[in-house]
Amino acid sequence: MRAIKNTYDLIHSMTSSQKRYFKRYMQLYSNGQKEIVLIFDVLNKHKMLEESVISTELKQQKVKHPSVKLRYLFETILDCLVAYEVHSKNVEAKIDRLTRHARILLKKGFYQKSLDYIQKAKTDAYKHEKFDMLISILEQEHEILAFGYNYRNNTDTINDLLIEKAGLIEKMLNFNEYTQLNNKVVNIRYQQKDYKTAIRKTLKTNELLQKEENCLSVTGKYKYYNILVNAHYELEEWEKALELLEQQIELQYNHIEIFNQERFAASINNLLILCIQLKDKSRFFKHLTIINKILTDSKQDSDAAFLFYIKSHNLLKYYVLCEKSEDALSMLEDIEKGLETYGNYFQTRSKLVLAFYQLNMCICYKEHDKMLDYLVVMEEHLKNTDSSEEYIMAKLMSIVGHIELRNKSIVESQIRALKYFLSKEENKEVNTVFMKLLIKHLGKINKRVIFNKPQLLEECLDEMKEELSKHQDKQAVAVLGTFDFYKWVESLCEDQTVAEIRWQNNLIIREEAAE
Repeated sequence: MRAIKNTYDLIHSMTSSQKRYFKRYMQLYSNGQKEIVLIFDVLNKHKMLEESVISTELKQQKVKHPSVKLRYLFETILDCLVAYEVHSKNVEAKIDRLTRHARILLKKGFYQKSLDYIQKAKTDAYKHEKFDMLISILEQEHEILAFGYNYRNNTDTINDLLIEKAGLIEKMLNFNEYTQLNNKVVNIRYQQKDYKTAIRKTLKTNELLQKEENCLSVTGKYKYYNILVNAHYELEEWEKALELLEQQIELQYNHIEIFNQERFAASINNLLILCIQLKDKSRFFKHLTIINKILTDSKQDSDAAFLFYIKSHNLLKYYVLCEKSEDALSMLEDIEKGLETYGNYFQTRSKLVLAFYQLNMCICYKEHDKMLDYLVVMEEHLKNTDSSEEYIMAKLMSIVGHIELRNKSIVESQIRALKYFLSKEENKEVNTVFMKLLIKHLGKINKRVIFNKPQLLEECLDEMKEELSKHQDKQAVAVLGTFDFYKWVESLCEDQTVAEIRWQNNLIIREEAAE
C-alpha cells in the first residue's frame, strides 16, 4: 500500500519535538481525532517499514478505510509542520507570519499597525537577504502607504520605496546572473569536448568573475566563490579549489545570519572531502575543530545533528583512506554515543551512510567483532532507501563483509539478491558490464578465500584488475572510489589490514618522490 510507505517515511523523517508538537496540534486543531492519532502511533512505533505487518495491525485496531485515513494523516502532518515552522526559529516562516498579520490588519483598517508589522518583516528580510520575499513585502508596504488614512502625505515615501525596489531588483538580477554562470560552468564538462579550455576562457573573459566587488550581495558573493571552486575543481587545480572553499566558508561564518547551518555544513563537507583527496591533514583537522566548536555552542539539535553527521562520516573516510592508526576504531564508540544523542534527527539516508562507513572502517582494520553488528544495521536501513546506487553499494559492502567473516553461504545469497535487483527493468542503466564482472569476481573470491591459499587469491586479483580495467565507466569510478576492492583483495593475500597495505603504498610513493 503506497499510502503506508509515504506516511511512514514522513513520520520517521520528523524530529522528536515535531512529533510532540503533532500530538498537541491534534488536540488543539483537530478535535483530538483519536483514530488519526492511533494510526500515527502505529506507524511511529515500527522501526522498520513492513507494510503487511502495519496493515494487519491497522485492521486489528478496527481502522476503517485505512488508505483514505493514511492520506488524511499525511496532509495533516504537513499542515502541522507548517504550523511548527511558524513557532520555530525558521526565518522564512517568521517573515511570512509578519506579512500575513500585516495583511489582516490592513483589511481591518489598522493602517499604522499594519505598517509596523511590515517594517519588522522588511528588517528581517534584509538582514537574512531574503530578496524574493522582499519584493512582496515592498509591494505590500506600497499598498498600505497608497491606501492608508495618510496617503496624501506619503508621496515622497512612495517614491523612495520605488527607488528601493529598483535597487533590490538590481541585486536580484545580479544574483541570478551568478546563478546562471554557475550552472554554465558545472555543465560545460558535459556539453563541450575541450571543456577545460572553455572553463579557462570563461574565468578569463567573464566580467562577473574578475573581482568580488562585482557581487551586489553576500549571497551573490557565495555564488561567486561557488563558480570559482567548481571551475578550478573541473580544471583539477585542487589546491586553488581548496583555497577558494576556505574563503567561501569564512564568508558564511562571518554572515551566519544569512546562511543556514545546513548550507554552511555542506560547504565544510565539500572542503573535508577535498582535504581527504589531497591528504591535507592539517586543514582537515583545522575545520573539524570549527565543527566541534559549533557543536559545543549549538542549541538546535537538528543543526547539530547534521554537523555531527558531516564530521563523523568524513572522519571515518579519512581514517579508511589516509591513515593507519591504532586509535581509529575508538571513534566508532564516539559515533555510537553521538547517535544516541542525535539519532532522532537523522534522515534514513544519513543513518545508512554512517553504517556503511562504519562497516567500511571495520573491514579496513579487520575489526571482525563489530563487523556483524554494522552489517545488520546497514541491512535494516537499506530497506527504506529508494536509491539504486545506495542499494548496490551497500550490497557490495555487505558481500565484502561476509567474505571477511567467511560466511560463504550468506555471500552466495547476497550475490543472488544483487543479481535479481539488477535484472529489474528499472535498474537497467546500472546493470553494466563492469558491475556484472565485479559480482563475478566477488563470487570467485568467496569460493577461494576459505582455502587460505594466497596464490589462488593473487591469481583472482590479477584477473579482476585485467577484466575490470577494460570496462571503466562513471559507475566504475564511483564504486572503486567509494571502496578500493583491489587493496582489499591484496590485504586478503598478504593477511594484513587494508590500512596497512595503503600505508605501505603511501610510504613507497613518498620515498620515490624524495629520490
